[in-house]
Amino acid sequence: MVAIHGRTRTQGYSGRADWNVIAAVKRAVSIPVLGCGDITAPEEALARMVETGVDGVMIGRGAIANPWIFRQTSELMRGDEVYQPPLAQKHRVLHRYHELLRDELPERALTGKLKQMCGYFTHGLAGGARLRERVFHSQTIAEIYDQIDEYFESMIGLGVPPDAHRAREFVDPNPRDPKNAEFARSAPTATS
Repeated sequence: MVAIHGRTRTQGYSGRADWNVIAAVKRAVSIPVLGCGDITAPEEALARMVETGVDGVMIGRGAIANPWIFRQTSELMRGDEVYQPPLAQKHRVLHRYHELLRDELPERALTGKLKQMCGYFTHGLAGGARLRERVFHSQTIAEIYDQIDEYFESMIGLGVPPDAHRAREFVDPNPRDPKNAEFARSAPTATS
């Protein structure tokens, strides 16, 4: 068996993996070939296997953002419904990540790792960009988890990010008199 990563050493983590090279190796040899590079979703894993004829795929960084990708890929290959982790499980995994690393890393390094993991886990979630902004500005682990916990508790309990229930500036899209547009930008007052 041989495993091929479709990226050159000089590329490092930049650019895209060249799956054409992996497919060429598969056609050229009679032993099992595994392909690797840029697989971040179960659909991508299956597509790469079909497109290239490889015997399997290896998943690296894609598993950091989605540790369920192995289960999901297996389910997709069997034609089963693909598991989508509930928010509560993502929340627990972020806390578990801290538990696993707190004895291995100094606090400063752990703070950076937690920020990184939070960034991976919240892409595509409602209000995720705002959470990432708050987490990345946090200075301590306690501050990071204050932000994470507030976000997930709001999303799980209310179905909306914590910022969604805060008042937003009212903007009248059709002010009666354009000369008075600046005065129409204040929130309307309640009448009794």
